[in-house]
Amino acid sequence: MQRNALLVLALSALASNGCWLAPTYDTPVIEGDDVRMDPPGLDGGFREAGEQGEAYVLARDTANDANAWVSDTVEGMGEVVRTLNGYPEDRREGQWRVYGPHVDEDGGDLAWLVRISGDAAESSVEIYVGDDTAGDADDMDLILWGDIAVDGSARKGGFAIDFDAYARHPELAAGERSAEVVTGTIHVDFARDTKTRSKQVDIVFDGVTVDDGDDLVDFDGETYAFHRGPDGDGSFHLGARSSFETEGWSGPDVERMALDMVWDRSQAGRARGMIVESRTEGDLLFGDVRLDECFDGRGGLTWRFLTEAYAKHEPAGYNFGSEKTCVVDEAALGE
Repeated sequence: MQRNALLVLALSALASNGCWLAPTYDTPVIEGDDVRMDPPGLDGGFREAGEQGEAYVLARDTANDANAWVSDTVEGMGEVVRTLNGYPEDRREGQWRVYGPHVDEDGGDLAWLVRISGDAAESSVEIYVGDDTAGDADDMDLILWGDIAVDGSARKGGFAIDFDAYARHPELAAGERSAEVVTGTIHVDFARDTKTRSKQVDIVFDGVTVDDGDDLVDFDGETYAFHRGPDGDGSFHLGARSSFETEGWSGPDVERMALDMVWDRSQAGRARGMIVESRTEGDLLFGDVRLDECFDGRGGLTWRFLTEAYAKHEPAGYNFGSEKTCVVDEAALGE
């Protein structure tokens, strides 16, 4: 959805701005690979062999889902910056080139404003939306902003998107197929070295909830964290709070879910998933849930242990293998 809005922004700004110029500015932009999280198994294909663990699959699928909207956002933002680099700004405000406000040419009641600063080594961008009577940024909502710095093979920066600002302008959601309602602000920071596999992506959720009509998931204060070393070893973490009533072993109370994965340079490692009650809330059928798994370099499950009270309700042999097969110590997962 963010990409659609940003493309409308670009078209509106350009149509209103008049003449096109050969690119006169050369500012870097965040690329999809900068913020892509790649835990083991995400590439799929021939690498995967044997049964995959549930925690392993959850980490892979969650990273894949996050990559979709994160990449969508930065690609849309990058397209806006690259395009506007070839157009004269409407005015200067200190270090900022300012484009707009320009009224949405598609007939909506929106106006857009973009501010860009920087040079060939670093840049910042701010994207505002408001109604068609807006006179400047003070009359508008800052909906998306980001920055990047490039020094040789080192790239670092981040962006943030304000879903509450997005919701204040329902025209932006026109034509969306998703019924999800998202609140709060998501911050994404990254650091990457293009000469090695080193990458760090941290997603922080500030007041974020996601309601799909069936379940409400609370991400406020939680993080997604993908850290990979230059040789390919790394870790992945995610956390969220929700009711797991639909799973059949919890009531309507809210519990916290956390998943952690670590792996070595061969992509073999271990994963741990936990669902825990708080001191004041939680109604899990048999208390806290913990699932431990180890996997080989092709993703094949080598050991699995689920809390006994829950394992009794799984098919025979659900807990199997030996923890001695794990190539990574439990301590690497942290607390």
